[in-house]
Amino acid sequence: MAARVVPTLRLAVLCEDIEFDGSGRPALLAFPVHTLRFPPGVGTHYQPPAPKLYLQLQGGVGTFYVWAALREEGEVIELYRSPRPFELVFTTDAHRFLPREVVLDLDGVRFPRPGVYEVIVRANHVNLHEPNNQTPLAFPPIRVVALSADGSEGGAL
Repeated sequence: MAARVVPTLRLAVLCEDIEFDGSGRPALLAFPVHTLRFPPGVGTHYQPPAPKLYLQLQGGVGTFYVWAALREEGEVIELYRSPRPFELVFTTDAHRFLPREVVLDLDGVRFPRPGVYEVIVRANHVNLHEPNNQTPLAFPPIRVVALSADGSEGGAL
């Protein structure tokens, strides 16, 4: 049996919703999310309606549990982890060369305060945003800017 090879993250899009076609494949990425605003009267611990994370992974060998985490930009402490990892099995040569589509529900994600956050994708605890032997230029973390209700703070560019 071939040695396990961590898949490469080819695409990651955070969305408000994802619609599926008749065969169960993601067909429409609805309203990509890059900025959100805390509602009036909410200054901390904002929980938006559960966003979805669309991923394309390629080149893996073996079984991986894929999940997402939220952290403040530049920090290592994870503030959130997706509740149900997605089991992804790469068993054939076609799986190595064709991207596999994965959708993660980020149920219960909370933004502690206005600021800039990163969504990180992991496969068996390997950060898919860090360069490695097979991917010298890794896909960057997904950035989300969380603005206060009045827009006066939050690290907006």
